[in-house]
Amino acid sequence: MAIPTSLAGPGTYTFSPSAGDLVLYAFSLINIRPTELTTQHYQDAAMAANLEMVNLSNHLPMRFALETQTVTPLVQGTANYALATRTIAVPIVTIAITSGGSTVERVLGPISAYEYQALPTKAQQGPPVSYWFSLTSAPSLTLWPTPDGTSTYTLYVQSFRQLQDVDLTNSQGVDSPFRFLDALATGIAARLAESYAPAKAQNLYQLAELRLNRALSRDQEDVPITIMPGLSSYYRII
Repeated sequence: MAIPTSLAGPGTYTFSPSAGDLVLYAFSLINIRPTELTTQHYQDAAMAANLEMVNLSNHLPMRFALETQTVTPLVQGTANYALATRTIAVPIVTIAITSGGSTVERVLGPISAYEYQALPTKAQQGPPVSYWFSLTSAPSLTLWPTPDGTSTYTLYVQSFRQLQDVDLTNSQGVDSPFRFLDALATGIAARLAESYAPAKAQNLYQLAELRLNRALSRDQEDVPITIMPGLSSYYRII
């Protein structure tokens, strides 16, 4: 008699609980049942869920929150360009330079606020070779040199965005892939425990961190890394 080595699954990959379902599960982790929930519980849960999305957004890189913003056209003599307000980090910027009917694209080098401030020729015009990313309430990029008028320039800004708001109404989903749902639900439960089950809060926070780290360990590009000494600079700042 043959012994089966595996069991057939349902053949589906559709597990996608709503924000409301995750909140109900979070309450169950602190022993509050659906029949016990009040309007105040749901208000607290909405706040806890949105704060947990803030927490997730602060754990970079979140590969699923990577997007590319296009900034065009660059204007001669204008160094500063606004980015979407949802931008929280910029890992790479490339510039496409179109001149004489041909286009080439290359990477710009990042510089710090200190390095930009130290530039004695901020208004110098030419093809940009570096950028300063300013993370304020209105995120922006400042280019150096300032774009000139000899070519047409387009910026492609790879950026990590903040995660979308959580809405507990109308069976809305959450801005999170499958592999982060476990950590998200546990994180919400930990926050709710602070108010409703303080004795459980510490253990839930530890469990949420464990589950988040496990998800983050898979949220990476599996490519070789080469480390070499920088013997020369990609750009000059003076």
